[in-house]
Amino acid sequence: MKIGASVLHVVLGTCGVSAWIGRSTGGDSVEGKGNGIALKNHDLHRNVAAIHYGSPLATLGCEAQLISTLKLTCHDTEAERIGVSIALTLCSVSSARQQPPTECAAWTPSHLSTTGSDGWREMPGDAKPDVEQRGRCLEALHRSPQDWSSYNGFLSNAMQLCHALYGKQQEEIARSIYAEISREKMDLLAQLQLNEQKRMAEQEQMKKALQNRIQDLGSLQESAKQQYNTLAALITNSSNSADQANARLLQTLVERRNIDADWWDEVKLKAQEQIEVDAATARREMSVQLNEMRSFLTWLSDEVADKVCYGLKPELHTENIHSNAKNFILSPSSIDLVWMRPGQASKTTSYDLPSKSPS
Repeated sequence: MKIGASVLHVVLGTCGVSAWIGRSTGGDSVEGKGNGIALKNHDLHRNVAAIHYGSPLATLGCEAQLISTLKLTCHDTEAERIGVSIALTLCSVSSARQQPPTECAAWTPSHLSTTGSDGWREMPGDAKPDVEQRGRCLEALHRSPQDWSSYNGFLSNAMQLCHALYGKQQEEIARSIYAEISREKMDLLAQLQLNEQKRMAEQEQMKKALQNRIQDLGSLQESAKQQYNTLAALITNSSNSADQANARLLQTLVERRNIDADWWDEVKLKAQEQIEVDAATARREMSVQLNEMRSFLTWLSDEVADKVCYGLKPELHTENIHSNAKNFILSPSSIDLVWMRPGQASKTTSYDLPSKSPS
């Protein structure tokens, strides 16, 4: 009994300096069964290491290996109490560098016979072959007074030892799960921060692109205004030239005093009519040109407003605005205005300028 109590103290001491460090891959769960808890994923606890030394599983003692692989439910059944006691007795035998009985090989940490679906190893149960095997193992332990004494010591404290180890095991499992959740949260926060930085960079790029597009549209509008002013000046000059030509014609007729008075009155009347016709024609053409220019500027203003409202949408192509706004063909003898509105065919309006006749 004294030897069994000493070994129990060693096992509890090992439990106090050991930690179960798990590497969870997700989906770990704990399932209640009777008075104990069965772990569904053994991978969380397969790597056992000492807290102070970080020793791998292969270098730990027999008790630590047994606890890291044995499914602890702590059910107060004869099969489990005997199984735990046999396993700890075999650990005591191994620590004394003695060969365990071959009849008890199924209870050693490296030869636990059954591996459950949850990853934990299980000891022989209450089936008839297991009972017979357990009986042969107990007979082998009974042949050695020292081994039998150790077995009885473990048997009398089997449930207390199981619950103590089970509590430590659950504590380390909870710590491993908490560490894994903390790592996942840190990764999530880092990813969210990276996404926010990317979003802010994209917004800054869009802002700069929109500002550049607004500047381009402003330049196009200014160019259209200049073209409009040039066209208006040319139309005014054309009208003045027509008035001057008519005045010269009248002056020539007045100078011919020797022409018959009746013929002179008729000529003067026709000249006056022609002047009125030319003036009316010039006014109509000027009105048409001004209306077309107003329509063009209205369309351009709408396009600029739409572009500012909708950001970088490519409905308005600056190259089309440049080509439409600059298609004013000016020559010494005529004025040609060529422009196109969306959905319409191009329009061309031409004005002939009067040539300067020698005075």
